[in-house]
Parts: sequence; C-alpha cells; structure tokens
Amino acid sequence: EVRSYYEGLAGVARDRAVLLLLAPYDSDRANHDELQTQAVVRLAGKMAARQNSSTILIKPHPVNSDAQVESVRSSLEKAYPEFKMLVVQEYREFPIEVMLAPFSVRACGAFGSSSMRTLKKIYGTASYCPESDLRDLYSKPPYDPKMIETWIEDNRGDYIVV
Repeated sequence: EVRSYYEGLAGVARDRAVLLLLAPYDSDRANHDELQTQAVVRLAGKMAARQNSSTILIKPHPVNSDAQVESVRSSLEKAYPEFKMLVVQEYREFPIEVMLAPFSVRACGAFGSSSMRTLKKIYGTASYCPESDLRDLYSKPPYDPKMIETWIEDNRGDYIVV
C-alpha cells in the first residue's frame, strides 16, 4: 500500500519535478512561520527555474501540521500558477531517503537539512539551499547561530547556494 502510493505519485511527477523539503514550523511563532513560507516560495521558484522544471513535489516534515503544509502549497500556487504542485499527503512520516526511491527528481531544496547530503549520495540529486534565508530565519533565539554556521561549514560542498 505504501509503495503503491509513492509509485503513483512518482508517476504523476514524472522526471520534471523538483523536491521541496519543508522544515519544521514552530506553531508558537506565527511571524517566523510567515517569513519561512516566503523563503520557501523563493527557494522553490529559483530551484525550478534553474532546473527547468514544471512540477514541485512538496515533502512535509513529519511535524508540519496540515495547515502549515496548506499554507505553503497555496503560497506556491499563487506565486507560480504555471507549476504543478504535488504534496506528499500520505505516509509523510517516512524519511525522504526511503520515499524517494520510485521518483526521478531533478533537484531538492531545503533549509539546513541533512537529507540534502544523503540524497546526493544515494540518488545523485542536486541540492539547493538559500544560505541567506537560512541565516536570517535560524540565527536568532531560540535558535543557535553557531549551529547554523557549523551546518553551513560542514555541508557547503553538498548544495548549490541560491
């Protein structure tokens, strides 16, 4: 059943999709959520343009609420009506490294996700990270700026800066 779901979604996505990995949102910080959604929209647009893609596959983080996912999806549709938006609705608790097996995505985009490195190693997927937005969103309390800078330093060779 799980495999059939992912294979069906992969069939709809075909080989022109880019993958957008959503970061966890903090339900207690509405302003941060809105800024994060705006940054996600910018990332998706840049990535899709560079990859000449017409489909954006949205993989929610397991802790994202349905409302957060819908906010991102609707914001993307408003900004890019020419793109097809596909959201992983079912079995989204599975790690992207497992879920992506039947897909042929052109690239993935994320904010400081370790999955960017593993997807590159497993599938050869190009990754995009908006360093400036990553710093702006995650370098102020309650987040630790040193952690973000360490992540960037450790992973810079595994993604394309947008």
